[in-house]
Amino acid sequence: MSLSFEEFALELPKWHERYRLDKYYSGALKLESSIKDKTRLVGHLDVEDLVDIARWGGNQRGIAQRMKAQNSELHVRDVTAEAIQNLHNPETALRTLLDGISQWGLTYASKTLRFIRPEDFGALDTVIRRCVGKNLLGRINDGHLNSMINGYGCFLELCKGIQNRVLLGNPYRPGGTWYIADIEVCIFQFGRAGGTIHEIGDR
Repeated sequence: MSLSFEEFALELPKWHERYRLDKYYSGALKLESSIKDKTRLVGHLDVEDLVDIARWGGNQRGIAQRMKAQNSELHVRDVTAEAIQNLHNPETALRTLLDGISQWGLTYASKTLRFIRPEDFGALDTVIRRCVGKNLLGRINDGHLNSMINGYGCFLELCKGIQNRVLLGNPYRPGGTWYIADIEVCIFQFGRAGGTIHEIGDR
């Protein structure tokens, strides 16, 4: 199934309900709460916070262990503090994490931003990249810093475009707001079901 992002916006509540039945849902809410609170109270994350994010995401290829082995506690605190101070500039925040934390690529750097501030950030993983594709994200080459940052910027703009077109409020957020992270999980769920999102006239 292929939908334009305008068409997908109309179906968003359906995909959100499906996500709420997913195994990832309850864990995501717990991480959102704990990481947002920690960000507000101490202004940085610790290694174990990143380990928790990796484990929630499935810890593919032992990413948690590799990250933990190659980054000191103090270094992770410094890098995440800098990223948090730059949340007003998503490009700088993402670049800080990609540049600063060894073994923390686009998927997990964007997951980190997603849990620090779900209102404004979403995770960009391989499922979503397949669902959306180069027509909306541009070509993303893992390991090429600028292409990852540019692709993530395009992804956030796509999420905002969908956010602005949703007709129904989100009953699970204050004021019925759709967070960018909510848009992201709906795209994730749609992509897992084999769906793709395209621009109008681009099928």
